[in-house]
Amino acid sequence: SACVLIGAAAAPHTVQKCGRYADTLTANAAEDYHSWRQNDPRWAEIPMGVYNVASVGCLSTSLSMIAVMSGARSSDSFDPGVFVNSMNSIGAFNEWGGISSWGSIYKVIPEFSEFGSRYFSGTTESEKAQEIKALMEQGYYVIVNVNTHHWVVAEGVSGDKVYMIDPAKDERDMFAVYGSGAVEYMVLKSSGTPVSGFVTAGPVSVPDTSSLPAGAAGDAPAESVKYDPSITINVTDIPEKTVYFAGEALDLTGGAAQVTYVDPDRGEIRLRSEAMNGVTHSYSVDTSEVDMDVPGEYDVRIIAYTDHASTEESFSITVKEAPVTTVVPVTTAVVTTKAVAAAAAAVSSEKPAPEKESAATTAAALTTAVSATTAVSAAGSTAAPAETEKEPLVSEYYYCGSDSISVVSAPCTSDIVTTVSDGCVVTVNEIVDGYGHVVSDDIDGWVDLTGMTPAGAPAETAAGDINGDGIVDIYDLTMLNDYLDCFGRLPEGFSVLREQELKSADINGDGCVDSEDVLLYLMIICG
Repeated sequence: SACVLIGAAAAPHTVQKCGRYADTLTANAAEDYHSWRQNDPRWAEIPMGVYNVASVGCLSTSLSMIAVMSGARSSDSFDPGVFVNSMNSIGAFNEWGGISSWGSIYKVIPEFSEFGSRYFSGTTESEKAQEIKALMEQGYYVIVNVNTHHWVVAEGVSGDKVYMIDPAKDERDMFAVYGSGAVEYMVLKSSGTPVSGFVTAGPVSVPDTSSLPAGAAGDAPAESVKYDPSITINVTDIPEKTVYFAGEALDLTGGAAQVTYVDPDRGEIRLRSEAMNGVTHSYSVDTSEVDMDVPGEYDVRIIAYTDHASTEESFSITVKEAPVTTVVPVTTAVVTTKAVAAAAAAVSSEKPAPEKESAATTAAALTTAVSATTAVSAAGSTAAPAETEKEPLVSEYYYCGSDSISVVSAPCTSDIVTTVSDGCVVTVNEIVDGYGHVVSDDIDGWVDLTGMTPAGAPAETAAGDINGDGIVDIYDLTMLNDYLDCFGRLPEGFSVLREQELKSADINGDGCVDSEDVLLYLMIICG
């Protein structure tokens, strides 16, 4: 569809303007109003109430753009600074920098007329774009309030896109930058002759203004009802995570807030709730005082403001000291009550072990042995403790998946003997036609290896170091507990640990992985 320009229709073409790309919009060398920004140092510090143009001058900058765009003023002698100074000279701004009365705009730019505020009748981007387009075709200039406190000039509509001139940034696609949350806009007409490149869009019809607030239409607006301006934030949902360890990233997932404000001319306006972890338009999230690397209690501030009022709410997060695992040479780690309970249950359920050295003596010996091994490793030695000769494995395969794999009585048959579940390691003695033969005292079957992964050659690990990270710690104990939990439920030849991992789990070297090993792990880890 054709691109529609404010109050005009013109053949679109591409131009390079002010060092940026202007999408299919006509332009002219005199139209430097495209580059006007409210923070321009030429006028940024001009006061507007207790604020200045840089902080609250988006609407004034937008009106200045339209004054030049419509031909009511020339950029040779007019800019946002001139406009704001003129408005200040007649006391047009309230305490917060908002325009106290639309009539003051007519006094500074008498060419303007039919100034009024409206609300979008549609909710989607397409509906809002078509509403703006229809107004442009009727000769109106449109200024959109994109997020309760920021106004932009809608310069053109192409399909479902609205191209804007933003007093705060260079981007052009309004919905891409601010989303579809805008609920209100302002319209006005001008008796000026549009700058070169803009032509009249045909017959200009005057729309029904009966729905506009009193004083919103005509050259001599009547006195309208005034409301006390205010704004409130309701933090509807606190983020799912509010307690962190030092070094973790702040995550606002699950948090949401909703803004309601009272405009002095239009009364109460309730905005939809917005999630905190996305791009918010009705409020901002201030985490400038939060240091995720330093333990402490911090407030996350939720701030909202309009041209007339501002407010904020907050919620607290806690940053704790990060847990530290120290290895000297065997780690002294935090052992959870769950792990201790699991070990105690395992000990109570096992049969009495044959008489052997005391657990304390064995633990002390293991600690000494691991310490010596670690010290040699740190010195760069490649020497390893002597190990007894082991039986070579044919092959180990493991399965990772949501469904189970059937073990059948013979290759390519459907006679199911048992199944292989997620996380299971299977020892295969031979392979025929893609099926691995699993033989033990408990089972004789064949498993389809196409859905399984070869485990590869086992890495040599020291006693107690099940996961092979060079440390005997709580993670190894967790793997041991998982193995004991599955023991007895899995047939021989099936396990959650590989053969080398089972050898490492047998920390006391008695040839049996049981509760005695759990007890030794606890003694080593807890010191």
